[in-house]
Amino acid sequence: MTKLTRSDLVKTAEHLIKPKLLAVLAVILAAVIIPIPPVGKPVEELVASGSFIVIEGVKIHYVDKGSGDKTFVLLHGFGASVFSWREVIQPLSRHGRVVALDRPGFGLTERADPTKTPYNPYTVGGGAILILRLMKTLNISKAVFIGHSAGAYTSLYIASKHQEAVEALVLIAPA
Repeated sequence: MTKLTRSDLVKTAEHLIKPKLLAVLAVILAAVIIPIPPVGKPVEELVASGSFIVIEGVKIHYVDKGSGDKTFVLLHGFGASVFSWREVIQPLSRHGRVVALDRPGFGLTERADPTKTPYNPYTVGGGAILILRLMKTLNISKAVFIGHSAGAYTSLYIASKHQEAVEALVLIAPA
């Protein structure tokens, strides 16, 4: 068994610490030297398809495709966006008008301050009001609501409170 002296331990510690310290310093130096591009690009520049509309102070991103007597309103689930419906919108638009929106707090829809809006758009009731106002603005009186997860819950809520706006419900993995 070899006995280590204090100087052996110090040399070993220096040998182990120096590379780690140099690596940390290199990362810090790189962060200071490498230019970071500016942030804050407007969401309108990020979207390839879709539109924006302001409803009661909330800027909503939505996609509106197709035409016909039947209208489908697509409501995504929690943590999702219009992107969730990308494979559905075009084929469904052959059967009527399709409107898919990013619900408040998701996708490209504005993260509005609920204290500055007439109602809290993040609640199921507030979200329902916003969706119904969007429908009215887009001249939609009645629609087939297709909701996934939390979007299904919102669809059910709208059906229970505003039957006149609902032609039918399609609920996918309802939450």
